[in-house]
Amino acid sequence: MVLSLGYVFPATLRKRFLMPNALSLSAIAQGRLIQIVDDGKAAGARDKLIDRAEFDARLQKLDDSDNSTALTESNRAGGSAAARTALDALKVLARDGYNGIASIPSFTISDGQRLEVFTAYGWSSGNIGIINDTRALGLCRLALADDLDIEKPEWEYSAALKSAITAQLAIFEANADDRTGGERMAATRARNEDLDLFSISLSKAWYFLCSATDDTDQWPELRRYGFNVRKDRSRKAAVVVTPPVNP
Repeated sequence: MVLSLGYVFPATLRKRFLMPNALSLSAIAQGRLIQIVDDGKAAGARDKLIDRAEFDARLQKLDDSDNSTALTESNRAGGSAAARTALDALKVLARDGYNGIASIPSFTISDGQRLEVFTAYGWSSGNIGIINDTRALGLCRLALADDLDIEKPEWEYSAALKSAITAQLAIFEANADDRTGGERMAATRARNEDLDLFSISLSKAWYFLCSATDDTDQWPELRRYGFNVRKDRSRKAAVVVTPPVNP
């Protein structure tokens, strides 16, 4: 069995224009979602991940190093009142986004679909958690990504919310302290290395799940794991089976 190289990386890995903390929040949220879905699979199921130990270890390492960057990056507001005010506003706006997803009427969205939307916006396991400075920045930057692949437009953040986020991010970036101390650089470098490693685990999970079904990258269940589903069904499947050749 040969997998074609026409693989489109999952949304998490394609957001390279985002700031690193938005990327890490997105990857961590998707990793937690994959764990939840995989935990519900029966032992021996074709689509149950084989190497969970490596996946779980890399995810935890990324989570730990991402938390370390929060300690070194949260002081970017420095002595700027404008930057601090913008950060406080972003925390409120991020919470508004979370509440918006939570308030989607239950008769229009299933629990699984709601978790997928939370995950796309970086809300790990659908939990709001503590929104510190760094997490607020990551969540709000992620909210503006144009490739989140939300299943229905009405489940996305509103245009008004995204406009408010854009305005506050602009104020923060215009007034924040961009100087990089040694401690901040070291923590960020470690987090980025862990992000790259866990990105490999995400792509390995994608390949494994695609190989578990004849639908390959068009398998609708991929969405439950936070991966995009190829919609162009006019093309040939990504997996090609090569029959044995008799001598």
